[in-house]
Formats: sequence, C-alpha cells, structure tokens
Amino acid sequence: MNALKSRSGFTLIELMMAMLAGVVLAVTVFAMLISQHRALENNSQSLKMQRDASLALAMIGREIRQSRIEDILIDGVRFTEDPYAAGSRLDFDAAVTRTNPVSVYVSGNQLLAETPAITLVEDWLTGFTVDFTEGPAVDVALRLDAGNRVGQLLIRGTFVPRN
Repeated sequence: MNALKSRSGFTLIELMMAMLAGVVLAVTVFAMLISQHRALENNSQSLKMQRDASLALAMIGREIRQSRIEDILIDGVRFTEDPYAAGSRLDFDAAVTRTNPVSVYVSGNQLLAETPAITLVEDWLTGFTVDFTEGPAVDVALRLDAGNRVGQLLIRGTFVPRN
C-alpha cells in the first residue's frame, strides 16, 4: 500500500480537467479574435462609406460653386424656370462654365458623374436629392446604407453658385 501512495504524477481526471480548461481558453481567445476582426471590417467599411460620401459632396459642391445658377439644371429644370425644383439628377450646362457638360445622377445604388465618367459612390447609395433653395443656392443630400452592421449615413451640403 505504501508503494501506491509514493507514486507521483497526475490522475486521469486531473489530466482531463486540464485539457478541458485549455480547450475553453483556446475557444475564448479564438472567439475574441473573430469578434475583433469583424469590428475592424465594419469600421473600415464605415470609414470608406463616409470618405466616398464626403468626396462626392465636395466634388458636387465645387461644380456648383464654379457654375452660375442659370447653368444648373435639376431634372432638366433651371432655377429661372422653377426656383423650388427638386430631383435626383444634377446637370451643369457647358455653354458658359466649361468645355464639357457635367452630369451627376443615380444608377441603381451608385452615384455617377459624366464627363469625366466616374463613380462617386459605389453600392451604398439609397438616396440622392438636389433642390434649389432661397439665396439662390443648391441643397444636396446623400443617403447611404452599408447594411445592419455598419448603419446609415446622411450627408448634406448647401452650396451657393457664383454670380
């Protein structure tokens, strides 16, 4: 009986408990890594969405400020025809302000510009409205939605054309 008590080492139950604790620890660490990776992806997508919207609004604002109010059309209507026109297509007449006309319009869930042909906002656009306001000025609103995990964004700007 003394010979059995003097043996050293771990019992089978102790080894199994240690393995179970190790597995639980490994699963917890793995779950935390996956969670951090998803948060990083969501944050990255949110930043890209905000950057695209800000750049699009800056480009549209620059075009409006360089144009005269008479050279801006919203869904084909000039300010002089209807000072409260609203729509989802913005055109800049080339007769006075530039050599080529510029158009900004919605195609599916993208905001596109012609001349130069570029995509201003990809895949997240849920709304684009433009309207003439008092002043005269042009109010621009972009609505974007990147899904449940990232959320929605509304960005607006009011720009005054040159005289």
